[in-house]
Amino acid sequence: TREMESHPVTLRVVPGPAAKIRFRSSAGVDPLPFVTLDQNGALVVHSLAVEVVDGLSNLAAVSSDNTPLSITLRPVLVPHCQGAEELTLEGGDPVLLTAQTNPVTFEGLRIVGPRRIQECEVFLGLEVKMEEGVVIEGSDALQAKFTYTDDEVKQSRDRRREQLSVQEAQMKFDLDARKERLAELEDKLAEQSGGDAEGAAARKVSEAEEQIVTLRDEFSRREDSERAEAAVHNVRIEGLRGVVGALAALGVIDRCEGIDASAVQAAVSSAARGLLSSVLFASDDALQEFDNLPQEAKKQSRIPRLYSSESMPPAPKAAPKIGKVPGFLAFASEVVKVHERVPREHQSAARQMLDRTTRSLMLFETFSEANAYFKAMSAAGKSCPGRLVGLDRPGDLLDTDGGRNVQLSEDARSLPRLGIIAFSASERGDALRAKIEAAEGGAATARREEDEVRQVRADRDHEREEVAGR
Repeated sequence: TREMESHPVTLRVVPGPAAKIRFRSSAGVDPLPFVTLDQNGALVVHSLAVEVVDGLSNLAAVSSDNTPLSITLRPVLVPHCQGAEELTLEGGDPVLLTAQTNPVTFEGLRIVGPRRIQECEVFLGLEVKMEEGVVIEGSDALQAKFTYTDDEVKQSRDRRREQLSVQEAQMKFDLDARKERLAELEDKLAEQSGGDAEGAAARKVSEAEEQIVTLRDEFSRREDSERAEAAVHNVRIEGLRGVVGALAALGVIDRCEGIDASAVQAAVSSAARGLLSSVLFASDDALQEFDNLPQEAKKQSRIPRLYSSESMPPAPKAAPKIGKVPGFLAFASEVVKVHERVPREHQSAARQMLDRTTRSLMLFETFSEANAYFKAMSAAGKSCPGRLVGLDRPGDLLDTDGGRNVQLSEDARSLPRLGIIAFSASERGDALRAKIEAAEGGAATARREEDEVRQVRADRDHEREEVAGR
């Protein structure tokens, strides 16, 4: 079971596009339109209001084509009985109905005759003008019937009958719309997870949250266990001007999926040996300044090889593409990155130095797979594109001529070596971080789906109550 905490929820109803235009006549809220006789013998029209609603009788804010609501209404008089053609309408200026003025109420309308009105029956119609392409039900039938007689009893009875007729039509429209909406909600709930939509959504949220916890725990564990390892070299460059750094400190081994970074470190160290103690100077002048030092000072620096960032030779050729070879992982240069501490203007030179040292070293999962590849290439009369090493025996290198360079473990500890990047900044760290972000996105989607299912169920229950109450 999963404990759930209840919180107050605020729901905001977002109306749909306009579906119907009608006279506003909500029973118990707005009175129906009616007329009274003023002191001059003219009929004054009261409570004539028009509204535009969506399919659920919510006041609409946009037209049927989702453009801003804009409808012009002009009242016109439609005589219905003998003598009524003598009547005229005063105060019938056009009115604009928008989202801000919905519903709109007509004020100052008077029906005037040549003499005091004693009895009449007229229809007050509304001419509707909308943008081209907009279709709203009821726009061609906006007519309000008004009857008047100076017989007060008859007038009261006729008005009540009109009220009941309008209210009946309004309730029928609302009921039909709610029945249609209820059927849609019932179908939607039935389609979601075989009827157990809410339970399925809750399980999906729970599974997503559990996955996030698992991935975050793994990230934290690996962050603690796979910390950054510093480079090691024995050159003394403190006090030397214009030094970018020793090669061992210019690069760093990435933690890539399926490749043991520590084994790569040992293999590169065995292959490169003293080359990792090479030093990159920032300029030819800095290199010349080092050359001008006394011989004893240069000897104490222990620098075996010098490079100038201004005078690097052309970049070495790219590592060749290797097809599907059993056990082959990558060329060492593909898992060695330029260290982030190297200044931007010297990164290209640092990359060249690292490539010259590591691009010709092929990494295999095991020595036996590296040896099998060498034998297959020899049998085909081809040379291997580089030295080969199995990461299960990183000190045992197989040269392109078939010779082997075996590095004893006690000797390996004295060799310079590249550092290893921290897990959080590595390729594996990025991959796991992407999984966490994807899981968080999935959890957010699952929560939205859960909220949607709850909302659909709440809407369904509300519509059931409304239909039952009508």
